[in-house]
Amino acid sequence: PQYLRTDLAEGNVGIRTSARFASSNAYFGDVELDFPHLIGDRAFLEFTGVHRNYPRIDYHGPGPDSIKDNETHFRLEDTQLNATVGIRPLDKLSLGVTVGALFVNTGPGNEEPSDTPRTEDVFDSDTVIGLSEQTDFLEGTVFAQFDYRDNPAGARSGGNYVARYSYFDDRELKRHDFRRLDLEVQQYIPFFNKRRVVVLRAKTVMSFTNGTTRVPFYVQPVLGGSDDLRGYAPFRFYDDNMIVANIEYRWESFSGLDMAVFFDAGKVTLERSDINFKDLETAAGFGFRFNVRNATFIRIDTGFSQEGIQLWFKFANPF
Repeated sequence: PQYLRTDLAEGNVGIRTSARFASSNAYFGDVELDFPHLIGDRAFLEFTGVHRNYPRIDYHGPGPDSIKDNETHFRLEDTQLNATVGIRPLDKLSLGVTVGALFVNTGPGNEEPSDTPRTEDVFDSDTVIGLSEQTDFLEGTVFAQFDYRDNPAGARSGGNYVARYSYFDDRELKRHDFRRLDLEVQQYIPFFNKRRVVVLRAKTVMSFTNGTTRVPFYVQPVLGGSDDLRGYAPFRFYDDNMIVANIEYRWESFSGLDMAVFFDAGKVTLERSDINFKDLETAAGFGFRFNVRNATFIRIDTGFSQEGIQLWFKFANPF
């Protein structure tokens, strides 16, 4: 369920909250309060809160060479609180700062089903950083976004370019301070009166430590899932750095339904110097996009990779 209002105070206040539940007893809840049109639409303010509780997440080990058959599981529970303030010096350009806190708890995963061992029974804390003890973080981020898509909810032309630089301050153990740079480029190339569109996307995440600190596995970039490598299971690959590229060809089958074929490629790396387009994991597939007023509200994707088939049922475009 989701509750959404964007018309409060004549459109100057928005609120959204949602919850998700699974038969595995996993749940997710979030809330968002935003003020999008401050100072004559030149400034914005947003408050967000997210809580996740996953009794069982599969883990195959760190790095790009982790083996699917080496499957274990752990529990993840975390809460993130953020406040963002920003300005729009130009109509399509946003600049801002986010401050927040991240509270993390990991532990033994749910034993049901008991077909795989617990992560701590296979890996040690020297191999999987943060496995035996967790910490909480204060986070500060500066960001810039240039977004000239014609419709962010179902874009058919334009582009979206985002850069974020974040600092994570380990408040308890004092061993996991690190910085992170996120870069993402999206480009939408339309033809045939925007009834067909080629979508290109590239994204990288780079981590920086001071030489003695290490990035805990539960905040490392991950690959695999409905938004990047769609032929792989969620949380399939973990490491300090990540790169992924996607290409989609979408076309309007009939009013209210677009079809798509896609190709995904990416990898995780320990060293930033290995961020390149060599030895990538790949996936390909097809999908359906159901839309109302040019906004996608249901997406069904089927992805294929060397590790099998993944079926995704989602409520928004992957990017």
